[in-house]
Amino acid sequence: MRAPAGSRDRLFNQLEADPSDPDDRVLVARTVAGDGNAFDALVRRHQNWIYNIALRMLSHPHDAQDATQDILIKALTGLASFRGHSRFRTWLYRIVVNHVLNVKRGRREPDSQHPFYESPDLVPALRQLLQSPLFQHATS
Repeated sequence: MRAPAGSRDRLFNQLEADPSDPDDRVLVARTVAGDGNAFDALVRRHQNWIYNIALRMLSHPHDAQDATQDILIKALTGLASFRGHSRFRTWLYRIVVNHVLNVKRGRREPDSQHPFYESPDLVPALRQLLQSPLFQHATS
């Protein structure tokens, strides 16, 4: 089931009207360099936006919360792959949509095996991931 054209247009307008993009690029660079405060700022800046997209696509708050957590972990582990050829939010939007479509197809990815999956407080768990060898290896 596709979202109505008006909904898609509003989402794309939000992507294009993202005034925080220069700030996001700085925060991404600082996060990749290991700055936990920059990481916190990125999560806080985009977490509600991710949740709202997931909620619109999944229609269940609990599923949207789970998807948001999974998406933030994916974005963090793939942050070094952000090359800046597009806006950060555009890059993040593709991660959101692809993940939610996979959830809707019933092919939930094995993120539930991830040690940070059950954390009730996402920022400390993701900060720990940022300092983990997994992330260090991905950004090397």
